Amino acid sequence: MLETLYSTGMRRLELIGLKLHDIDTERGTVMIRQGKGRKDRMIPIGERALAWGDKYRHASG
Repeated sequence: MLETLYSTGMRRLELIGLKLHDIDTERGTVMIRQGKGRKDRMIPIGERALAWGDKYRHASG
């Protein structure tokens, strides 16, 4: 989670609402839904954060 926060600069409440399907690993982006001002936005995410997310997916399911 910390790597995702650092890599994207998203707000903590946006991270709490993040779903695995909001992360596009091929494009290296994250879709923030209903963020500040109730607006959706797409932001880049670093490779290291994607690697940690991949480890999380494999460990949880």
